[in-house]
This record gives sequence, C-alpha cells and structure tokens, in this order.
Amino acid sequence: MPNKACSGFVGVCGFDNHFSGFGFFLLSGIFPARPQTTNANRWAAGFNISEVKVLDWQLMFYDALIYGLVLSLVLTILTAISGTIALDMFVDKYPPDIKEKYGPMSPRAARLRPLIAALLFITIFVIPIIGLFALQAQVDSVPFLPALAFSGIALLTFNTFDLIILDWLFFCTIQPRSMVLPGTEGMTAYRDYRFHFVGFLKGLGFTAFGSLLIAAFWVILQWVITLFSSAA
Repeated sequence: MPNKACSGFVGVCGFDNHFSGFGFFLLSGIFPARPQTTNANRWAAGFNISEVKVLDWQLMFYDALIYGLVLSLVLTILTAISGTIALDMFVDKYPPDIKEKYGPMSPRAARLRPLIAALLFITIFVIPIIGLFALQAQVDSVPFLPALAFSGIALLTFNTFDLIILDWLFFCTIQPRSMVLPGTEGMTAYRDYRFHFVGFLKGLGFTAFGSLLIAAFWVILQWVITLFSSAA
C-alpha cells in the first residue's frame, strides 16, 4: 500500500525472490502523495502517467487466466452447437486440401453463419468485460493499462487453448466425427499441425487488437457509469 507517513511522498512495495521478502523504497521527489481519486475522474487515471496506483498484478493475472478459461469453455460449447446445426459452417477454417475436396459450404451453413459469428464475437467481448467488473470489485479501480493486460491475457488464454486442445489434440490427433467433413475422411491434412500453429500466430494479432478494443470500451464504460452516478 502507498505510504506517506513521514516524507509526504508515495512509497512502493517491491516483491523479491518469489515473495520471500519485501523491498521498500521511496519515489523521492518524483511523485508527491495525492488524495484518493474520486469517482468522477477515476476513469482518467489510466491515462495519467504521473498517477501512482498500487494494483495486485498477481490477482489480475489469476483472474484474467480464469476468465480466459471460461471464455474458452463457452466458445467451445458454441462452436460444438454450430457444428451440430451445420457441420460445414466453418469449412473456410479447415486446411486448404480439405476445403478443396469438400467444396463450398451448404446453403444452410451460409445462412446461419452470420448469426453464429455475431454470437461468438459478443461472447469474446462480453466475458472479459465481466471479468474486469469482478476484478474492480476486489481492487476498487481498474484503469486502462491493467484492463489492457487483463484482456490480453484472457484472449491469449483462449488462443492457446484453441491451438493445443481444440486444434492439435482434437482436430489433428483424436479426430472426432463431429470435426470430420463428409467425404474427407482419412485425409492427411487433418494432421497438419503446422497449419494450426500458423493460425495461432495470426491469432496473436487478433489478441492485440481485441485487447485494445476491450480496454478502450472499458474506460469509456467507466466514464459513463461515473457520469451518471454523479448526476444522480
């Protein structure tokens, strides 16, 4: 916690040697102590580099990992449901050899895909926001940079889960019938691990962009909430 009992300056606790002890030092003369940020301007603190905030980053990382796993589970369920409705709904995500042999997706899949895609996008956006509200309930304030880190970890968790569990384990190794398109059974392209790893690398770009979008929305949402709270 910040300490300004003697000098009037903010002190910061540093964690050393895997929490075996604490190091304490003063930011002497650099960041004078300030009153606690009010609700009306809390949203702006994330952009103020002179604002010293003590955040439990270990808690943030743990919560982001948990919500990343929740996101992975929910998206897996939604994807399984979409496969039940129309197995070829995401045929464009299959390796090129399989896409070429199978052909275009069915009219039913093409008709329902926009709805399923919108549902997946909303899920990817909403679950990290719910996680940020849960984190804020524990630490009182989550400014932009911690929200960015939280969102990035959550989305990266899903991207990693998608590669290792869904792609490499199920799609490439186990190959359940629910993932094998009719007429493509036994194709060697189903064991193209490299194809999915390249997809994972492309997903890192989505992770970066998505976390920026979620963090920006979070800051705007906090500003709107505090604005209405002040008006009330």
